Amino acid sequence: MSKLALVFAYGQDALGELLPQTKARCECAFAHYYMGWIDKIYLTCAVAKNGILISDKMKEYLIKLGIKERDIGVIPQGSNTAGEIDTFLTLHPRTEDKIIAVSTLYHLPRIKYLFWTRGIQAEVIGTWSGTSWTDLRIEPFKMLNSLVRPFASSKKVV
Repeated sequence: MSKLALVFAYGQDALGELLPQTKARCECAFAHYYMGWIDKIYLTCAVAKNGILISDKMKEYLIKLGIKERDIGVIPQGSNTAGEIDTFLTLHPRTEDKIIAVSTLYHLPRIKYLFWTRGIQAEVIGTWSGTSWTDLRIEPFKMLNSLVRPFASSKKVV
């Protein structure tokens, strides 16, 4: 049984560099990879700034941290949390592998719920690093949207 992690993107600055919260999510994934709790990491966000795809920048950062390139899969098709999950599940629709979601702690309840609505019991791991008060104020509204429209809120680009 493989341990597959989906690392959720957060954002980039105007030049396309990773924001601190995105880096923190990558660092959290690296720590668990290093300890042997993750075998392969997937990045599925299709958002770009200044022509630079966030998934590519995250992959570059993960390699810099010490993750082997062969252990990183990039499928940039999701443009929000639900879209990132749905993109990941196109690769692993009903797998026996362990699914691990990596994000910021405030984001994990919504991720857990969205996986659950798709019939997957994902494990979640996270960090507080890089979290802003704005994130904490907005997340309850995003959770409500997911509760009301768990599938309709999925955004994917192909």
